[in-house]
Amino acid sequence: MPELNDAGLAYYLRDVIGINMLDLNETEITNEAIKILTTLLYIDELQLKGCVKIDDACIPDLNKLVSLKFLHLKDTSITIDGILQLKDLTDLSTLLFSVDDIAVIKDKMLLLQEMLPDCNFVVNGTPYVF
Repeated sequence: MPELNDAGLAYYLRDVIGINMLDLNETEITNEAIKILTTLLYIDELQLKGCVKIDDACIPDLNKLVSLKFLHLKDTSITIDGILQLKDLTDLSTLLFSVDDIAVIKDKMLLLQEMLPDCNFVVNGTPYVF
């Protein structure tokens, strides 16, 4: 579904109340799509891998998706500093994301673990071990 964009997503979701799993990997969606998702009553799993138009500006809307248990942000434009703002996703059990240099994020990962103690982190495709 790489050709899917924000307007297409809005069209598909117009009569949807909630979603167990939504795979938007490698699509052309932007931060506007995350705002669209906030109209759902729930979404348990959201896969955004490779959605390069998604960046830190969508964090306030991602924080509204409080039912999320699984979030895949690998190869998006969301930074570790953006991820550190996901404080409202307390039900999150798995978070996948990527960073340019894993060696420099140790302190930030400790903050993330403190913020989301029940969450497993996968960084650059590898489970993060504290």
